[in-house]
Amino acid sequence: MSERIKTLLASEKTMRAVNLLFLLSMLIPGLGIIYLAYLLWIAYLVYFIRRTASKTIKIWNSLLIVLASCMIAVNLYFMLRSA
Repeated sequence: MSERIKTLLASEKTMRAVNLLFLLSMLIPGLGIIYLAYLLWIAYLVYFIRRTASKTIKIWNSLLIVLASCMIAVNLYFMLRSA
């Protein structure tokens, strides 16, 4: 099972799915698709942090994870504020 997940994360199809989710979240706002997109993107970045030996790539991906986490928090704030 874990090999199947690793293969899926390493494929180009995963990044296409992430991009599609971001596009759908812009076209259909308010459904929470953006949270799923950010969470899938974070999972993708974590996988590549563990896989790479380059320290620069690890730092860059970590910064992107922090950015995605902040965006989730901001989106949740505005969603709860408007409710």
